Amino acid sequence: MDAHKLADLLKKYLNNTASEEERTLVDAWLKQREANAFYQGKDADLTRAQFIKEKIDKQIRINKYKRTAASTLVGATCICLFSLGLNYWTESTKEHYEEQYVVQASKNQKVRIRMTDGSIIMLNAESKCSYSKKFGVKERRVQLLKGEAYFDVAANQHQPFVVETRHSRTLVLGTAFNINIKEAADAVTLRKGKVAVTSKQVAGQHKSLYLKPNERALIVSNKTPMKEPADALSISNWNRIYFEGQTLENAANKLMQVYGIQIDIHREKLRKVRFSASFNLSDKPTDVIYELAKANNFNYKWANNQVTLY
Repeated sequence: MDAHKLADLLKKYLNNTASEEERTLVDAWLKQREANAFYQGKDADLTRAQFIKEKIDKQIRINKYKRTAASTLVGATCICLFSLGLNYWTESTKEHYEEQYVVQASKNQKVRIRMTDGSIIMLNAESKCSYSKKFGVKERRVQLLKGEAYFDVAANQHQPFVVETRHSRTLVLGTAFNINIKEAADAVTLRKGKVAVTSKQVAGQHKSLYLKPNERALIVSNKTPMKEPADALSISNWNRIYFEGQTLENAANKLMQVYGIQIDIHREKLRKVRFSASFNLSDKPTDVIYELAKANNFNYKWANNQVTLY
């Protein structure tokens, strides 16, 4: 394999865009048996990029002590190729781990995040995620660090949306799904669309589980992933907002808190109107106001991020 081809493969490998065949080639080059033993012995948070960097450094140290002419030639070639890998590792690390936004939901709080591509992320209480400040420029990648999140992903055929956890990687183009991560396992439940879920911790395991709506993937630490039927709606019910006999005034206060919008009620009688309804927190505020207006017979007008009810 020539240097340019290997360099391209390393770049894809480190950016998690390599095909199954390409991953196999790189794994073989890294002496898969030794690589797996090394990788499994490290802390679970060790990324594949960090692993390759340490492998690179080790190989360079080995090559330093080769003395024969033939070994020197081979060593020089290896150092050249490993240097290319190190360069890609550095660029990959910069892109994925520097300049990150970190969002955390406190106890008894749910956080709604609208991404630059139009995707919506809902964090359940005591959950945490991070993503690059350059999200959407070259890639759409989010790390779910703790807890549970619901994703309603805007479709983009040219730029897949990737959710990374400690145990798994979920790849989508446009869909809605729920991820609940715990110490030893992840549960990925699909509500609509299609996703591919891959374990990050099973040695040599690169095959993805493809989910259909109302299926759930269970990724248990160091075990082969499995899927099973699931009721996606009931699993993601935490992601809904309920109004049971609420006044419109109270509902408006709740909606302002959730969506970060301003709601002004111009008719005094409207404030005391009572109703019951429920909405998905990933729904657009314009759609929620439309449904409330239709059900309760009032008019409204939007201006920037402010809506007037009358």
